[in-house]
Amino acid sequence: VLKHIINYLGSSFFSKLIVFFSAIVYSRFMSVEEFGLVNLYMSYMWIFVIVFSLNLYTSIGRYIYEERSDFKYFFSVAVLVILCISIFCTFVLISNIKYFEILLGLPENVIYMMTVAAIALILENIFVQIAIYKYQSATILKITFFKSIISFALSIILLLYIVESKKYLAVIYAEFIVSICLILYIMYTLKDNFNLKYNKAYIKYMVNYSIPLMPYMLSLTLMSQSDRIMIDYFCGNMQTGLYSMAYNLGIVLVVVVAALLNAWNPSYFKYMNAKDYKKVEFGSNSIYLICFFITLLIILFAKDISILFLSEEYEDSLCLIGIVAIAGLASSIWQIWGRVIGYANKTYITSLLAVLATILNIVLNYYL
Repeated sequence: VLKHIINYLGSSFFSKLIVFFSAIVYSRFMSVEEFGLVNLYMSYMWIFVIVFSLNLYTSIGRYIYEERSDFKYFFSVAVLVILCISIFCTFVLISNIKYFEILLGLPENVIYMMTVAAIALILENIFVQIAIYKYQSATILKITFFKSIISFALSIILLLYIVESKKYLAVIYAEFIVSICLILYIMYTLKDNFNLKYNKAYIKYMVNYSIPLMPYMLSLTLMSQSDRIMIDYFCGNMQTGLYSMAYNLGIVLVVVVAALLNAWNPSYFKYMNAKDYKKVEFGSNSIYLICFFITLLIILFAKDISILFLSEEYEDSLCLIGIVAIAGLASSIWQIWGRVIGYANKTYITSLLAVLATILNIVLNYYL
């Protein structure tokens, strides 16, 4: 388990380290407004992931732990259904592109590229769920490493030599190119899992598990992204950029928690299936303690360290890092506890709690 924890931490570390260093570099080449547009693009992209898949990809990660011999059949049906939904959503988007251009506040070409990036993320999530089950943490680490490095390097090349105006497009172009490569790679890698045999029970399983969970996933996305969308709407790209910088630095804890939960996932289901609740409790408490310690470090040192590297334009927003870190701690505690509900397949409870929390978050954002 330790080896997998290290690999998952490495995977999360590379992805977030690139975000941190890219933020420093981008702050030198882009205006705060352009940095805000990049983060607005990222916010909408995660919403597209949920809508374009109806969250059905999560059922693959649950079904694989049922330990049934027909997983390849289920996988094939799930991928085919998700593909049909994505095609339909793309058609609706293209047919109403001018409306979405105004609604999202993004140019038409950026919305099209965001669609491709969202589809790539859906496939990546499917790939990661299967890899976690098979204890292929090293594979996940390699993909994350190369994806992060290539995307960052390509964006820098575009910034320096190709994109002369609207510098934020360099980041989006790089993301688009890497997304196409990722789609092709994952399709090739997962082709052996494809063995189509229709069974309406598969559709029922997907709907019963993933659709009730959709409000939860969408709510999580809105809770983490709605603040930036609302700041952009009411205050403009500059304030979005300032806030996004502090948020990206303060939410580091979530990276660690994701790595720990991914590493622990197979063992968690093993202990729950065996009703060995003492080991489940021990694992949960260990993760709680790690979360608390990391949050404390972020609150004490993150602001001072960030000042050394970032442009002076961002200095006033860094006071938010500690607040974001505390919010990350609360989110991490929920992720650990909420797994019990997910295990019992009572995802409607998870969704109800998440919707209520999202509504409260949006209301507070509006009035405060």
